[in-house]
This record gives sequence, C-alpha cells and structure tokens, in this order.
Amino acid sequence: MIKRFAAALLMMTALAGAALAETLPGIDVFSPGLEAYRTGRGRNGAASTSLTLGVDQAFYVRDMSVLSAIFSGVSLETVNGGDPEVTGLTVSFRGEPMFSAVLSEDADGQTVAMNGRTMRLKALPPLKEGLPAALSGWLAEGGIRRFDRMPLERIETLLAGFGAEDAFFGCRLETPFQLSRTYSDDGQRFTRLDLGTAFACGDGSVWTLSGFLRRPGGKAPKDTAEITLAKDKDNAFTFTLSRQYKETAKRKGTQGQVSCQTRLKLDGELNGYHMTGTLSVTSKNDWTLADGALAERISVTTKASWRDKTPDRDKLHLDRDDLTLQETISLRTTDGKVDAWADTGKLELTMDGETALAGSFSMRQTLGGVLPETPQGPAVPVTAQELTEEVRKAGQEAAALIWRGLDEKTKGRITKGL
Repeated sequence: MIKRFAAALLMMTALAGAALAETLPGIDVFSPGLEAYRTGRGRNGAASTSLTLGVDQAFYVRDMSVLSAIFSGVSLETVNGGDPEVTGLTVSFRGEPMFSAVLSEDADGQTVAMNGRTMRLKALPPLKEGLPAALSGWLAEGGIRRFDRMPLERIETLLAGFGAEDAFFGCRLETPFQLSRTYSDDGQRFTRLDLGTAFACGDGSVWTLSGFLRRPGGKAPKDTAEITLAKDKDNAFTFTLSRQYKETAKRKGTQGQVSCQTRLKLDGELNGYHMTGTLSVTSKNDWTLADGALAERISVTTKASWRDKTPDRDKLHLDRDDLTLQETISLRTTDGKVDAWADTGKLELTMDGETALAGSFSMRQTLGGVLPETPQGPAVPVTAQELTEEVRKAGQEAAALIWRGLDEKTKGRITKGL
C-alpha cells in the first residue's frame, strides 16, 4: 500500500508542467520542443526511431556480464504516424531483420500483424480506470511533465475534484481534501497550497495525509513541497521536494541556458523499520535560435539512493542501493515541429557497494519514413493473454535466430555465464 501512496504523492509533489507559452526555453517552459512533441503539435507526419542498448557490466548474485554479448548488434527500429495511427516495428541483429510487426489502433481496439497472423485485440481498459474521475481527467490532460513547473491552481483543481468515498489505489478517501491558499504580500500571486485528508484502506487502517506545496515568484524561483503520510508512530513517511530554476541569457533572444535542480527525499518507517530514499536531478538546457530553428541540448544527471533496514533486505542486496544516470537529449524544432531528436545515456547501479549494472542506450528519431500498410484481411479475435503468448513465441524465434548468428566463442561465454 505504501508504494501506491508513494507513487500518488510523487504525482502531487512533482512540481512540473505548464502549457507551451513561449517560443524560447524559460523557467515556466523548460523545453518548448519537448512540450510540442508531448502535446502532439510537434509530431505531424511519419516519424522513424532507432534504439540500441549496451551492457558493459552486470552482476546480481552471479556474473551476468554475458548480457553484453547478447545485446551487441541488436537494434530496434520503429516508424509510426498516420490517422488512425499505424506503427511498424523491426528488431534486427547485425543489420539482419529478426522480427517485425505492424500495429494499427482505433477507438475500438488494436489490430496486430505478426508471425503471419493478423489479430484483433479489443480496447483495453485505460491505466487510469479505477481512479477517481478528477485524477483520470488530469492524467488525460497530460499529468506529470518531466521538467516544467505546475501552477498551484492546477494542483488545487485536481485535489478539489476528489470526493468522499473516491477509490484511490485500493483506499477510500474518507473526506474531501481540506485546502487553503496563501498569497504573496501584495496579494497578487497564489504562492502556497496547504492540504490535508485521510484514507481508509481495505485492511481497516486509516492513513492521514497533510502538507503543503509552495511556488514562489522571482527570476530564480525555488519550488518546495512537504507531505506527511502517517498511520501510527511505526508507519509514517515524510516526502520533501525542492526544485530551483535559473535562466541565463548568453545572447538575448538567440542563445541561453535554463537549469533546474531537483531534490526529492522520502524518510520514514514501515512496521517500525527505518528506510530513506533520495533523488537528485540536475538538468540544463543549452539552446540556440538560428534561421528560425530552435536547437536544444538538454543534459540530465540523476543520482538516486535507497537505504532500507527491513530484516533480510541485505540478503537480497536491497538494503543499500545507488543509481547514477547521465542522459543527453538533443532536438531541433522548426516552425513548432520537432524534426530531429536524439537521446543517449549511461547508467550505473550499485548494490551494497558493488556494481550491479553498467550500460548505455542510444535513441534517435527523425521525421519521415515509409509507413507500413495497415493490416488487411480477416483478423482473429484474441485476448491480451493470447497476444502476450504470441509475442513470447516471436521473441523466442528471434532469440534463436540471433543465437545462430553468434560465433562459437561468444556462445561459450553466454553458456558459461548463464
């Protein structure tokens, strides 16, 4: 239950998101290109995407570095677009296609062509089904956004939309949210939102939630939040968040930088055992406007740590974990349309001080590409389980083809490692 509440609180305390209001990056809109792409305004026409993964080191209980041999040479490519949207997917090994599928979607469901079969899957319930109407509507409008600030008015509207008896991740809201506003000294700006409520859960427990969200003004504003979720002295957590923005103009109107420093901390006890987690994210957007095209280079450094004193966590190496992710996003926007996008990164995960995973990824997207034909002919109705089984079979066939393409030395390494 606490994990579900944690996810919910992160949604409420992540101060991110605002409608695209300016052409150039700024404090309120960190990346106009990402915002245009997210809302769909920057994705007219077909788009082609390629993705490759690399594993440099892997260890959990035993040496899993052979994953590097498995991933080497494997690439994934997609092309999607059209109305209704159609997506083609191809998995290749050293340039040779190993697996392909075509997916088209409409209001009634999805049609999938794969392994010589055309299948029809009825529309699945959306992920937001079962959530309060206020949250479902908020998610439909975009929900959390990665870098941008969120007006307190929008958060207030979301929370005010919850009613008593609303189901929320298996718990029932006992009373509507109690909300109060604080304004700036001049009475012009809504700068702080205090909130409180209680949840009754299926096991008979009642959890109280209280805290505040603060969004000041200024040229280098620092958004803060503090939320406490508690059942009793042995089961209580406090979430704190700070996010500071800074804008620097190198050449006014043509070149600049927007930076964002975010820190999130969870600290508390579950069944009397202490646990704490921290997340630190440093984001910088170096942008240039030339000849009507906006070029953005976003660098993101993420560091996360988790400490858990629950008994036996140390046996699973889940008591002291650290993660570092370095990511670079480059995109170019012309006339409000994103015509080039690249996302590369490196990741390292340590467990109990030992490197558990080190790897990299590279994703590139460009406008254009030949869209596959929408699957034609009679389609066999299938359930989600049946479609999953077909995907599993296709994966096994692709893996067998990749295996046959490996040299004997590599096969030996994989066999020995696994």
